[in-house]
Amino acid sequence: MQPQPMQYSAPTGAQVPDRSTLCIVLSIIEIVVAGGLLAIIPLVFSIQYKSAYAAGDIATAEAKHKTARTLLIVFGILGIICDIFAFSQLAAGSALV
Repeated sequence: MQPQPMQYSAPTGAQVPDRSTLCIVLSIIEIVVAGGLLAIIPLVFSIQYKSAYAAGDIATAEAKHKTARTLLIVFGILGIICDIFAFSQLAAGSALV
């Protein structure tokens, strides 16, 4: 008789950690610092993630978290680019006076 290979699996009671607070905080920081009104969209997805996680719907929660994370990155980069452009225009305009 040959020994069976060991199979590793997650414990049956293992859960995905709740990352909703981090998503919501990052969304609010992005609203204030970089993204402006566009960052409200990831905030909505973060809140939907928190609701789905609280209801126990882990698959929906993970999908909402992925969408919120992607939108946070995209709108954060766009917001930073817009901020850099605005500050460069402000600096160029003040140099002409």
